[in-house]
Amino acid sequence: MFEAANAAILACGETDLPKTHSGLTARFHTLLVKPGVLPNDFGRSLKRGEVARLQADYSGAGVSATLAGEVVEMAERFVLGIGEKLPHIRA
Repeated sequence: MFEAANAAILACGETDLPKTHSGLTARFHTLLVKPGVLPNDFGRSLKRGEVARLQADYSGAGVSATLAGEVVEMAERFVLGIGEKLPHIRA
């Protein structure tokens, strides 16, 4: 999801990509979701993926197999959706 979101940001004409997940989420929302280039679902999915990653990496409790499966499915839809929309995103 991180790299697909970066590709969408680059398609907007940006050359300075965010270096953090939170920076990426914020820039993605500002450039693509808020102006209506991409639907709100894309922004929510990216944020949900970030939250799940933080939980898995830093909580010590990990994530359930159910949550992991949901995030994988969400990521697949996100990446495919970005791939479909990418040719229509213009700088």
